[in-house]
Amino acid sequence: MKKIFTLSVLMIAGFIACKNDSKTNEKPTVSTAETIHLKSDSLKIEFDFPKKWETVKTPNQPNLITLKQPLTDPSDAYQENILIWTEQLPMNISDSIYHLTTMAQLKISNPNLTVENKGITQIGDKKFYQYSFEFTPADSNHYVVNGYTYFNTKDSMGYNFNGTADKKNAGLFQKEIETILLSFKSK
Repeated sequence: MKKIFTLSVLMIAGFIACKNDSKTNEKPTVSTAETIHLKSDSLKIEFDFPKKWETVKTPNQPNLITLKQPLTDPSDAYQENILIWTEQLPMNISDSIYHLTTMAQLKISNPNLTVENKGITQIGDKKFYQYSFEFTPADSNHYVVNGYTYFNTKDSMGYNFNGTADKKNAGLFQKEIETILLSFKSK
């Protein structure tokens, strides 16, 4: 039950992350002309992301970080974002079971949500399991979440990447997520 509550809180935090201005204390270690390399000991993760993006750390959530894409033009009202969280499991499970458990937690905490299992997506040398869902909150805008899970069986560590985008930008934003996932390394 605690996991379900935690996942619900994380999903809400990801959605409202575009309004949170708390900068992260995770240290970018390498910078190129277009990307920043972020290495996080608390998340046991490292990856590259676009230099113009912002990282936001959620207070009291050391296993959570949000990447926020800048607004593209004056008519753009929503900052697409990627909510990244990790969880250490007390036992080793298969990556497919981890993925199905993540989807089940979403469905339990949001019974009216239709979560689509998109199966395995090969990105670089890693196998991610993908899911997606759409929702329309009180602001009447339509959003799409593309979620990716990865489970490192060597250390029983689960990695979750949820990219939330305005529906009109969802296809392009999914490509951005997958570009970031190309550089993903678990520690």
